[in-house]
Amino acid sequence: MEFRRFPFDRQALEFIIRAPASMPRNTLVLMPKAKVDPVIYRQQNKSARQDPDGKDVIGGWRVVHMTAQERSLLSNTTTWDPDGFDTIDSDVWDDPLFNLMESLGDSASSVNIPYYSNALSEASFVVHVCRIPSSYTYNFLILVTLMYAIALVSYLLSPGDLDPRVNLSLTVILGVVFFQIMLSDLLPITGYLTDMHYFTFYSTLLIVMMAFSHVIIFAIFHRGERKRAVIHRVKKLSKSRRMAPAVLRVQRLARVYLARKYLHYLREVRAEQEALTKIEVEVAGQRSSRSSSSSSSSIVVKETKAEKQKASAAKAVSRVMFSGRESKSLHFSQRVLRLIKKIDALIESFCVFCLDHTNWFVAIGFTAGYTIMMTTSFKDATWHRGAHVCK
Repeated sequence: MEFRRFPFDRQALEFIIRAPASMPRNTLVLMPKAKVDPVIYRQQNKSARQDPDGKDVIGGWRVVHMTAQERSLLSNTTTWDPDGFDTIDSDVWDDPLFNLMESLGDSASSVNIPYYSNALSEASFVVHVCRIPSSYTYNFLILVTLMYAIALVSYLLSPGDLDPRVNLSLTVILGVVFFQIMLSDLLPITGYLTDMHYFTFYSTLLIVMMAFSHVIIFAIFHRGERKRAVIHRVKKLSKSRRMAPAVLRVQRLARVYLARKYLHYLREVRAEQEALTKIEVEVAGQRSSRSSSSSSSSIVVKETKAEKQKASAAKAVSRVMFSGRESKSLHFSQRVLRLIKKIDALIESFCVFCLDHTNWFVAIGFTAGYTIMMTTSFKDATWHRGAHVCK
């Protein structure tokens, strides 16, 4: 029997009727006819409607139809075993095949002999039945689906409540594992997984992923909690009557601060420019007062110092003009650090403004994933087009 499509599987039960060995096929040919009694169909329909007068021919199964055919049975072979015959019966001793094998003695114990010397007529009856899935649907599929819905309720809790969220998911996981243990007791040991096994496995996997998503959402909530509190405070103050005067006062203070900072920058630029001009004048005076032959080495040293002072002054001017940024290109490591800071700022902005949307998107994604998994795991289920409905 094949259980890969459990609990929506169908089986073919074969019954064989064989002609006697003394009547070969050229003497007796069986003519099988297969037809299900309409009374059986009526009783099955009553049983499906929960009618007490109805009953199933096979408990938990529905008879779909029957087929029959006649075929020729060729000589099958087996190993001779004289102990397998009842020698007390006189008919055995009348069998010429038995007498022949007995005459061979011990050498015939390992000989493969045919059952029959001539072909026989054989009738094969196949009863096609389908399993009634209602018991497994209500006791497994619907209950696991309800437990999964309970796990989805955890997304309605606050993102900061990590313990209740994870505890609820772990409780649902234990329930699904309990159903897996019950399922293993119902089915015989097979070397493959059935559709029900795949369903319970993927359900457990989705719930585990749900628990990990709670941890990620909690990390997002914790990351932007401080800025979110400030934004909430500002929104609350925006509805107050004292908000407009306070904003004006803050704007005035900000303008005063920026104006003072700008004046400070102008003073630094002017001081640096005066220092740069003074250095240029000193260098020009030293060149004109001394001859090039007597003090060439000292002039070179002084010029080098002057160039360094000039470069440092230029850097200071550029730093002041560009608000602390140098005009030259940054190194690779500095660019990487700046890029990391920008990414960190984007992540923090996402954590502040997209937390609620992320929570709902994750819940909707898990709901859609479970629906797709359930509809695709059972390939012969009644909701697939063309599938046989066993009611």
